Amino acid sequence: MKQTRTLGQLVAAAAVHGLVAGAIYALVECWFVVILPWLSRPAYLYVPHHWGFTLFTFVVYPALGAAAMALFGLLARAIGSAALLPETEVRERCHAAATATVVLAFAANLVERRPFGFSVMLPLLAICLALLAACALTAWPGVWRSRLRFLANTWTASLLLLGLPFVDEQLLGVHSRAVKAPYLAAYFAVAVAGCFCLQKLYAIRIDPAAAMLAGRSAVAFTRLAPLVLLSLGLSLVPRQAPLVAAPGPRESTPRRGRPNVILITLDTVRADHLSAYGYPRDTTPNLVKLAAQATLYRRAIASSDMTLATHASLFTGKYPSWHGAHHTPSAGNGAPLSEKATTLAEMLAAEGYLTLGLVANHGFLSDAFGFAQGFHYYDQRLPVTLLGSGTPPQHLLRSGLRRQLARFVSPQQSDVSSRRAQEMNNEVFAVLHKARQTDAPFFLFVNYMEAHWPYVPPPPFDTLFPGRDPHFTTARQGRLWHEIMTGKGKMSEPLRQHLVSQYDGAIASLDFHLGKLFAWLKEQGLFEDSLIIITSDHGEAFGDRELMFHGVSVYQDQVHIPLIIKYPRSHERQVIEAPVSVVDVLPTVMEVVGRPVPPEVQGVSLLSPASRSASRILISETFPDRIVLGCHPRFRRVERAVTSGSLKLITSTAGKRELYDLARDPNETQSVYKQHQEFARTLQAHLDARLKSLAAVSDAPFQLDRQTIERLRTLGYVQ
Repeated sequence: MKQTRTLGQLVAAAAVHGLVAGAIYALVECWFVVILPWLSRPAYLYVPHHWGFTLFTFVVYPALGAAAMALFGLLARAIGSAALLPETEVRERCHAAATATVVLAFAANLVERRPFGFSVMLPLLAICLALLAACALTAWPGVWRSRLRFLANTWTASLLLLGLPFVDEQLLGVHSRAVKAPYLAAYFAVAVAGCFCLQKLYAIRIDPAAAMLAGRSAVAFTRLAPLVLLSLGLSLVPRQAPLVAAPGPRESTPRRGRPNVILITLDTVRADHLSAYGYPRDTTPNLVKLAAQATLYRRAIASSDMTLATHASLFTGKYPSWHGAHHTPSAGNGAPLSEKATTLAEMLAAEGYLTLGLVANHGFLSDAFGFAQGFHYYDQRLPVTLLGSGTPPQHLLRSGLRRQLARFVSPQQSDVSSRRAQEMNNEVFAVLHKARQTDAPFFLFVNYMEAHWPYVPPPPFDTLFPGRDPHFTTARQGRLWHEIMTGKGKMSEPLRQHLVSQYDGAIASLDFHLGKLFAWLKEQGLFEDSLIIITSDHGEAFGDRELMFHGVSVYQDQVHIPLIIKYPRSHERQVIEAPVSVVDVLPTVMEVVGRPVPPEVQGVSLLSPASRSASRILISETFPDRIVLGCHPRFRRVERAVTSGSLKLITSTAGKRELYDLARDPNETQSVYKQHQEFARTLQAHLDARLKSLAAVSDAPFQLDRQTIERLRTLGYVQ
């Protein structure tokens, strides 16, 4: 029977359907994003989501759904078509419209962000079109309504749109398309069949909105509310956990006077921004104090200009071309460290050391890239803050919600993508406290990320140095990088001052917490007898030579890094002027602990005279990644630097040849290649000979799982 409805009744009917549709999508998203990944993968690989943000989605999605459908009700009443429809007809059309609203929002986000390749995007968009068609057909009476109503249901739409990426990414991300296809098809068939059966068996009870509008609100809430409460409760349970790769040494293993080894890398810290290296700003007072009783290597050189390659050199004592862990044509996101490589952690573990790793760079230093090899305990966890744990997977509506929320909070709340130094210190203290319960010596590797992009020092360090622009955003920083790298823009002085002020503030913050670490080690009696190594993996560029960030060249701003070593039971201050390399760290450690150095290692112990030989030649290498390659033709090359004494040759596979005298020109402003061509040819010949003797490193295709890619995207390594 037809009846006339007021505007309020129509709007309420539509809003209730929108509210329930939003709640259903929130439920399904919570399970596929928070709960099921934790159940299906080891806890050390789990990507955390703040429970408060999940709770927020349970509020926002229903509210947005109700608002969108209320607008739908207004439009329907405006054209008068819904005012005289039967009650059941109104419910059916609202039911279809609410599901279509969810599908349209999902499809719009999918098209805007384009998070997948063609093989995933095409099926998802096809499903969106099929669901919208089903919604349109069921909005009108006829045979198609009874046949397709289960497809116009928000449960079905959410399970299909969120479930297929979950199966593709979380469960089968490392397999080929041919292997994935039957699993994806099976999931699709099971989801569709399951929703069809439920629709037939339970009819109105599967649709809480229909029950509410039929005067059964209490029944509807009793069916939906427990699912919401259960999902929210379970979202509090998932936790990350460190990787315990192997049992530690038995308690009976004696130290026998062997020193503990503490290796600390300051990610993205260039030497010339440390007051310990003469920088006019007082960025590192605690490192200055450490250097007063340690050895400072003034001309330490990174083996590469990016995290993966240089850390692999630290752990193997080899240059990137030899260990193979760097960007390659078949592994644009980076090839992992080979399982065949013997790492420093493995060598020390074999000698009875308890090996402990804690890294803030959860992207390149993760187990996925082979860096957990040899560690008894490896902690690669991400930060868990409301908005600071990185961007959620781009196909989710919560990713768009996060982008909007980030407009209204400080960078400290929205842009922090790795654990801060204070949190890292707290973990170090807890781990070392347990380590001291054994009699075994320990090897502790700690990586800090404070100075890495996007430069978000906590107060008061964000205003410690002049130049900060409070209105500068991370999004603007990304656009600036693209403008400079593509040659379409220049770094203005105010922008450079802002970036440098925040970078220096981040270094100062890091130094403050290093001071806390050193003080704790002294309190615990661990400082005096330990070998403590402080270094970095690469530097950072701020617009010079139309370059920005890192991974872009082998100029000094990319490869001149700090290296400070406090040797056990030594308080002598030394400053070494001879060039040294990160490949020297492994042989130095092995000599200090009294063990032989493997013959394949390319570095030399810094305690040996050979490390200061005037004829010694050091190498740095840069391999472009896919992002950099897409910026400009100038990056279509492999670039290397060969350093001997004060002279440095830069050469590339594209024919580039530059020679700099770093003693007179530390900023590499004037090439002297023409004046010293004979010596440059000697360096080139040495490099060519070494590369010619290079053992073949496999360039077999390597594909990261999408979870690791999301970690890299969080840190800005992937776009």
